[in-house]
Amino acid sequence: MFETKIQDLLKEHVEEIMVVTDKNGGIVWVNDWFTKLTKYTFEEVKGKKPGSILQGEETSEATVKKMREAIAEGKSFNVNIVNYSKEKKKYWLNISCTPIYNDQNEIENFLAIERDITSEYDQNQNRLNKLIEEQQKLSAEKSELIQLMYVLAHDLKAPLNNIEGLVNISDIENKELKSMLSFEINRSKELIHKILSNDSRSSAKISLKAVNFSVFKIINKLVEINKNTIIHTKLKVSVHCPKEFTMCTDQILFTQIVENIFINAIKYSRPSTEIIFNVSEVDDTICLEISNETDMLEAWQLDNMFKPFQNFSMQITEQSSGIGSYIVKKYLTLLGGKIKAFKIEDRVYFQILISNASGN
Repeated sequence: MFETKIQDLLKEHVEEIMVVTDKNGGIVWVNDWFTKLTKYTFEEVKGKKPGSILQGEETSEATVKKMREAIAEGKSFNVNIVNYSKEKKKYWLNISCTPIYNDQNEIENFLAIERDITSEYDQNQNRLNKLIEEQQKLSAEKSELIQLMYVLAHDLKAPLNNIEGLVNISDIENKELKSMLSFEINRSKELIHKILSNDSRSSAKISLKAVNFSVFKIINKLVEINKNTIIHTKLKVSVHCPKEFTMCTDQILFTQIVENIFINAIKYSRPSTEIIFNVSEVDDTICLEISNETDMLEAWQLDNMFKPFQNFSMQITEQSSGIGSYIVKKYLTLLGGKIKAFKIEDRVYFQILISNASGN
């Protein structure tokens, strides 16, 4: 019976390594492929356990334990393991081992069909090493960029302070203009402070500061700042938000989020159309919706809108890095918020959803 099974298996596995042991694990038969790989003849290994002659320094103890337990329990197993030839050459094997039963349904032998997978393993290891090298390179570049960010943020403090000083001492009669300049200076200083106050320069984290503020005032201030562009493009801006409506979150990041979407709305709107702000609250979640009419954004483009460097402007002269929308997504993530973008007919809608700690 044993010889018949071996002959049948030899026909199925012509070019694979085959080892047969007795029920205790002692070798009773090997084929020529075993000798070709290991350099051991059958006479040299007869009666010995494969592990005693083939396993070495880099052989996994956990894998050996798994094989021993399977054999002790009379179970099949499939493992990948490091073995060594007679010449101490390391190689990787895939071993599929199964028990052979006699006519009394008792385990008489174990049959191991083995495949040399050294080449596959080396290829996978090379790919893994390349990925690790690329990851290390990206990490180094990221670290350099973060350090550069700190340097630039620090260097911006001096000219910004100079501008603030000039605004304070200058005789600007237009109070509205002076208010807008002060608003922009303070906002820029807060952004710089957020970068420089980060404790860990190994990651580009931004500190958050939740405060209560008027959503209407933020929107109204952004409309005032962009008034000249709005007039030039003959746009109308409507704000549907109660003046007493307050929100509790990081005001600086919230302002940046709204401003980036608003600027895109101005940029992509058809001339002489309307940009609409709608603000509402449901279950302590603020929904701020900004919509505009445009021919320059299609529904399919909105899926990629918040990836870095996506510029959908159809004006060749338009200077846009595509980073603004990406910043919106990153800042919203920091605030625990979400954004939805969709198009109905010719109108694009951006819905910002942020939890409101203050409650109205």
